[in-house]
Amino acid sequence: MDRNWLNHYPPGVPADIDPDAYPSLKEAIEEAFSSYRTLPAFTNMGATLTYAQLDALSRAFAAWLQHKSGLVRGDRVALMMPNILQYPDRAVRHVARRDGGGQHQSLVHAARTLSIN
Repeated sequence: MDRNWLNHYPPGVPADIDPDAYPSLKEAIEEAFSSYRTLPAFTNMGATLTYAQLDALSRAFAAWLQHKSGLVRGDRVALMMPNILQYPDRAVRHVARRDGGGQHQSLVHAARTLSIN
């Protein structure tokens, strides 16, 4: 396979990663939060979130889900938002799972089964 996208990687970005470098995604995310707190995690449409801001937002969202939402263990929640920085749903949800547990299920591929009136 021609991996021509590698020509567009910035200097220092490896072409391959070691998938066994971390025991879990949680460990990799927590190391990124610790190591890159003041650096941009996401930039989109003129807005930037640092790793510290993403950490704080995800912890706040996890705490709200656990203590203020009225949800109990086993309840299911569906969030449907545009995948842009103003709604960094995937990033915040993935990271919130670190603190609040739960699973992520993308609804992108399930759209045809949804009926919105």
